Amino acid sequence: MMTNKCSKISSSLLLISFLCFIQTTLFSKERSLPERSVVTDPSLSRRCEVLLKRRKERVRHKLKLMALSRRNLNLQKNLTPEKETLRKKLKKNHYEINLEISLLKQKIKREDEEVIRTGCPGVIL
Repeated sequence: MMTNKCSKISSSLLLISFLCFIQTTLFSKERSLPERSVVTDPSLSRRCEVLLKRRKERVRHKLKLMALSRRNLNLQKNLTPEKETLRKKLKKNHYEINLEISLLKQKIKREDEEVIRTGCPGVIL
């Protein structure tokens, strides 16, 4: 009778401890996230940092050139008709700025593809 009672108590304690274990693993807020558990190669991380830094610099340069292009167009629009040579220089300058912008767009696109090919972890472009 005593063994039967002890076995019931031990089985019920075992069941309770099992349920507590299940509850903590299922409803725990500190689950291991896949991003944190992934081990990345340090050389890959450094390479990704360099690629992303270069891309960011080129995007900034492109934005500056686009602002310069708008400024050039405003200058052309506000010129008096007598200043024809200045207008020609501004048009030539505007053309060259637009060539530079298109070249930068191609470089940025190529760098985006390189970042994707490299497989940089956690990259949002």
